[in-house]
Parts: sequence; C-alpha cells; structure tokens
Amino acid sequence: MTGSKKIRAGVIGVGYLGKHHARIYSAIPGVKLIGVSDINRDIGMEVAKNLGIYFYESPSKLLKEVDAVSISTPTSTHYKLTKEVLLSGKHTLVEKPITEKVEEASEIIDLAKSKGLVLQIGHIERFNPAIIAVSKFINNPLFIEAQRIATYNERGTDVAVVLDLMVHDIDIILAFIHSKVNKIDAVGVPVLSDEYDLAQTRLEFENGTIACLTSSRVSDRKERKIRFFQRDMFISVDYISHLAGVWRKIKINGKSFIKKEKLEIIPKDPLRSEIESFVRCIKEGDTPIVTGEDGMKAIELAYRIIDNMDRHREIVGI
Repeated sequence: MTGSKKIRAGVIGVGYLGKHHARIYSAIPGVKLIGVSDINRDIGMEVAKNLGIYFYESPSKLLKEVDAVSISTPTSTHYKLTKEVLLSGKHTLVEKPITEKVEEASEIIDLAKSKGLVLQIGHIERFNPAIIAVSKFINNPLFIEAQRIATYNERGTDVAVVLDLMVHDIDIILAFIHSKVNKIDAVGVPVLSDEYDLAQTRLEFENGTIACLTSSRVSDRKERKIRFFQRDMFISVDYISHLAGVWRKIKINGKSFIKKEKLEIIPKDPLRSEIESFVRCIKEGDTPIVTGEDGMKAIELAYRIIDNMDRHREIVGI
C-alpha cells in the first residue's frame, strides 16, 4: 500500500494494552482509526466512546472496514484471531508472544507471506529508546544478565512467566546474538498461579556467550534491566526509565580505568514507535523490525527453557 491514502486501522482487544494501541492509532498522521472490538462489551464501548469511533460486536465485522489491525488479546486467542485477520487480507500487528504454539506461529507466518501481508510481532523493547541508543555498542558480548520482575497481576497468568515476561529479554538477546543455544539450565516455581510464576535460566550459546535471565511476577517491586559485558566494555539498560550507560576500559599511564561514554538517548514512547513502524511497513512495503520469524524464534527458545524447567520440577517434586 503506497500513496497518500489513509490506512484504516482497528484494534481487537482493548484492555490493558489494546486501549493504548487505539489511542495511538487515533493520533498518527496517515491513519484513520475506524473502530475497536472486544469480548467485553462495556470496555469496548467505553474506549470507542472516548475516541469517537465505532465499537464492533465481533472482529469479523470490524475486519470488513479496515486495512490493518492490532491484536491485543490473551495469548491463547492469538492464533485463531491472527489467522482470521490474515485470511481476510489485513495487515497484522499481534502482541507478544506471537502464538501459544510454535506450529501455530509457523502457519500464520506462511499465511502472511502467501497473502503478501505485513505481520509484525509486538516485542516492544526493540523500540525502547535506551536499547536503540546502545545497540551500536553491542558486539559479541561475553556475558549478559537480564532481570524482569513485577508484582503479581492476574493478567498474563494464562501462560508461564517465561512466555509472559522473559520472552521480552529472550527476543532482545536473540536480536544481538546470532548463534545457536547449545545448553540450557533452568528452574521455575509456580507460586500464585498454576503456571511458573518465577523463572531463572542460564543459556550457553555456541559462540561462547553466556546469558542469565531472571523473571518473576511475584515480587514486591517492578524492575526491568539488562546488562551486556564485553571485552573492555560493559553496557547497562533500564527498560523502565529508558536510561542506559556505556562504560569503556581505558589506560592512563599504564593503569586501567573505566570511562563512561557520552550517550544520546532520544526520548520516545516505545509503543508509538512500534505502531508507527508497523504503519510505515504497510505504506512502504518494508520488512518489520520484529518479524513473525523473530516471534517464532523467541517462543521456540522459551519452550526449550520451559521443558528444561519441567525436567527439574520432576526431579525435585515441585
């Protein structure tokens, strides 16, 4: 789709995150937000009223009126909804994780390709200003540590914390480390839900990189950080504050010191950047920054981690 014609957009699922998708679409030049659909009529009607748009009882009715949609619904619904949207010939931005199963992801990726449609996955940290600012410095890390913890919220507990939270850091690490994972050591504990609420994993890549990831949704605070350690340099990112630092080893009179690099971080809402990128891909025929293949790779590794956790769970009898 090229030219000056406005893209007609819609949002399926306008709960916690979907309502922000709708708000941003309504404010982006070159886009006309047509309407929203949600299984909860009251929530959907409220969002529609606030934005001066239509509420559609079913996604199928919305799809007749739009060119592109965001899907922001529970993970268990992603496959069915995304398939319906793509079959109707609409460009799709689906929130992470791409689907509940790897084979489902593979099917919708093939479907999008066969239809010539944009399929973008909502791994929002790719658009975090802090990550963007340090990306040029990340080169063959020796060690990576990531921590993503949050207070308990029933939203997202239909899947293990690895798919709910850790998948963000998995995607970021895979974006920078182009090597296979050849060893996984992971533990997980269900605390307040039937799924794993706390998870810790150690990944060994074929190129020698080691990554340690911790995710929890049963903490007393919210924290999202990642650090990259390289030869003569370390990089620190705070996802929440959008702050980052780069420290490089220098020598003065034969002695080693660390010096903080000057770093420019351009402030911008990551979700707006994500949606603007989606719109640009539709208009210009570009490949999304986060492709369906990226989304599938993230859940493939996530399930390898969960399988390792399951084996450990059997051993200790949790």
